[in-house]
Amino acid sequence: MRPIRTIFGSFLALAAITGGWAPARAETDTVTLGRQPGLPHFVMMVMQHDHLVEKHLAALGLANTKVNWLVQNGGAQTDALLAGRLDFASFGVTNLATLWSASGGQVKAVAAEDALPNDLVTTDPNVKTVKDLTSADRIAVPTVGVSPQSIMLRMASQQAFGDPSHFNALEVAMSPADAALSLLSGSNTVNTHFSVPPFQEQELADPKVHNIVTNYQILGGPATVVVIATTASFYNANPKTVQAVLAAEDDAIALIHNDPAQAAQIYLAESHDKKTPAAAIVKILQDPQVSYSRTPENISKFVDFMYKSGMIKRDPTSWSDLFFPAGQVKGGS
Repeated sequence: MRPIRTIFGSFLALAAITGGWAPARAETDTVTLGRQPGLPHFVMMVMQHDHLVEKHLAALGLANTKVNWLVQNGGAQTDALLAGRLDFASFGVTNLATLWSASGGQVKAVAAEDALPNDLVTTDPNVKTVKDLTSADRIAVPTVGVSPQSIMLRMASQQAFGDPSHFNALEVAMSPADAALSLLSGSNTVNTHFSVPPFQEQELADPKVHNIVTNYQILGGPATVVVIATTASFYNANPKTVQAVLAAEDDAIALIHNDPAQAAQIYLAESHDKKTPAAAIVKILQDPQVSYSRTPENISKFVDFMYKSGMIKRDPTSWSDLFFPAGQVKGGS
């Protein structure tokens, strides 16, 4: 992946050349959405599996619109969104804050997806708290310096040492699935992982793995981790498509809440997971700490930290600054 600063430079240069993010005259005939593996992106998995975007596009008179999906990590979705290969990205709220700041507010979210427990787990028996981590440890995060897990690790570093960069040299970029495999296999690549469901449950089932701290402990409570984002040009040019995507998300969230058994089957089918029992997924979905919702929750906990730490240059006056009007739902924070 190209360096983030290079991507942003290309993005802003393109905007200047084309005269900004002027909307097109007609709705798109093709919409491309991104998602990632794992339960933090489960809403999008349900939307894809049940063809919910197509359903709502048809209801709005756009039955001929083609719907494509890309399964990529947050960094790759950032590239694709800025290059115009992706219309809706599903990535961390920290990715959103970074893009929002660098683009002058031209990338924003249309909806939150969820607030889920993320556990920092390790196989190192000497590590009981984050203060016990040393230069001998290697910590897997999805994208170094950008993903929510990387930023939460830096929050923990700030809380423990008064320095957000204390663990920077220990971070290793790995997908949650690859990190879990590495941790459980006993390889020397990583021995610690800022994990996500259901990988953290798989890891913690191994007696050599234990939890160090959770994201809710670091954040002081639940907070939205994953959002759906797009560009101002797409948002302004395609109001019906945006409406269809949000209606599809509502349907997916309703299914997860109302029929976790069916939702678990969808997860196993879309993830191609042949090992995890459906009952284990149902248990996670029914955990009271797991919340799938379009309503943003405590967005400022991430954004304020990133601004004060110099990770972003713009300071929003409200959480709603990072959301397009369709995403500025009542009760957000």
